[in-house]
Amino acid sequence: MTPAPIVITATFIGYLLYGLLGAGIATVSIFLPSFLILVGGDPYFDKLSSFTLFNKAVAGVIASFVGLLLSVAVLFALKIPWDLWRTLLAVAAFVALLLKVETYWVVLAGVIILIVLL
Repeated sequence: MTPAPIVITATFIGYLLYGLLGAGIATVSIFLPSFLILVGGDPYFDKLSSFTLFNKAVAGVIASFVGLLLSVAVLFALKIPWDLWRTLLAVAAFVALLLKVETYWVVLAGVIILIVLL
């Protein structure tokens, strides 16, 4: 569902096989391709963004990413044992995000509320 387990697993397997050097090589190998694409494409981005077809492709990628995030959010929500307090917390977080409250304040408030309630 998310890329984090893949990154953690690659680093862990690299560590198991070859220690810290293996962990470092595995971690660099996971991040290097996307980094090179980003660095290599940056000089051309301004020119590419003037093409309508490129902008449509980017819009499609963004739409699919939003759909993926929504899918993951729904799957996670289905696994939560919902009760009154969790429902109120979720609604409050959603309202705060709609009001464009900084995300770190929403997360911090949620942590404090859960610590007090639990």
